[in-house]
Amino acid sequence: MRLASWMPFASAQELLQDLLGVQVSLATARRATLVSGQAALWVCEREVERLQQEAPQVPGGADKQAMSGDGAFVHLVGGEWVEVKTLTIAEVALNAHGEVGLEQISSFSRLADAERFAEAALAETHRRGLDQATAVCAVQDGAPWLQGLVDYHRADAVRILDFAHAAEYVNDIGQAVQGAGGRLPARWLEGVLHRLKHQGPERVLKHLSWLAARYPSPPIQEKLSYLQKREAHMQYPTRSGQQAGRLARAAWKVPIRWSWKHGSKEQACAGRARTSIPCWCCAMRSAIGAGPRRGGQRELINERCAPVGGKQTATSG
Repeated sequence: MRLASWMPFASAQELLQDLLGVQVSLATARRATLVSGQAALWVCEREVERLQQEAPQVPGGADKQAMSGDGAFVHLVGGEWVEVKTLTIAEVALNAHGEVGLEQISSFSRLADAERFAEAALAETHRRGLDQATAVCAVQDGAPWLQGLVDYHRADAVRILDFAHAAEYVNDIGQAVQGAGGRLPARWLEGVLHRLKHQGPERVLKHLSWLAARYPSPPIQEKLSYLQKREAHMQYPTRSGQQAGRLARAAWKVPIRWSWKHGSKEQACAGRARTSIPCWCCAMRSAIGAGPRRGGQRELINERCAPVGGKQTATSG
């Protein structure tokens, strides 16, 4: 069940057979995993009910924390696309070089609407002691439901628009200007983003407003309005927004690449340290450990895994 919640059912079935010689059908792997997941969901829901009814004292957590919400569409077996929401929480600390970093990252995901998701995430925010932290920042995009999520758990959190998200909107405006016949310097985007990061949004928004007035179009105005409404969330010089922006993608940026090449799938990943969905070889190494095992399991790993650009690649046989 743990393997099947970690990777596709068929991959878990194959891995269990390779490791232990145990054969289970795909239907059994799916059924057992779903039953286990339903039980875990029941436990989580009862915990949320308890917290809402008893309002127990919040356990101590890190003094400074960061939170970030996001949504990603997933494809269900029946063909429907649905949005799964995730809340990621981390401790904010300084590394040996005095740079802002994130530690002890955890996440909570649920297929639910915004209101139900905010309530369900109470179990994780309580466990992490988010309410007891003396300072909390919320790094995410500007979606209204995300602002509601922050309001529910830490209304006083310092809100930061993820720098990469802001950069995407700036780039879109530049592309639209060029599409309308405008000419921009070759390193225009680099210069604007440097100013945004180190000097803040005031001069950048004035410049973008000038471009919008000179090359009026609904797409440019829409992007500009989005940034203008979130000016208070783009104070990057005082909030280390770009560094903290790693949190906004921590739960979703799974470094797995699928490609079809010569009729086989190749999956590359950076290992368990960077993703909760490891590739075949990383899962194998994690499962059997560093010591010798009978049956040539380690040799099988080495045969199927080859370094690719400093990462590990596993091919399905």
